Amino acid sequence: MAALRNAVRAYSMAVQDTVRVKNRVKAMFRSRGIQSDGHPLHEGYQRMLQSGIKPNLAKLTLARRIAAIVLSMWKRQEVYDPERQKAVTDRR
Repeated sequence: MAALRNAVRAYSMAVQDTVRVKNRVKAMFRSRGIQSDGHPLHEGYQRMLQSGIKPNLAKLTLARRIAAIVLSMWKRQEVYDPERQKAVTDRR
């Protein structure tokens, strides 16, 4: 019974940590990408707004794009290169 209790406690702590990290990342997504003039992500956000996409949906799309970039960088152990992102957004 003690092993089960410890496993549940460990799972609960892992979930709490995941939620904390998720909330921090979401806050970063909401602020950073939108505020940096001249940055490829900011330009993409502005393009979405000009094309008539609602701001909350543009932010969601931007957050998903950042999440995909972070995951790719993490898997490949790369450093962020805005020029690479610019090449991707220019194709769209």
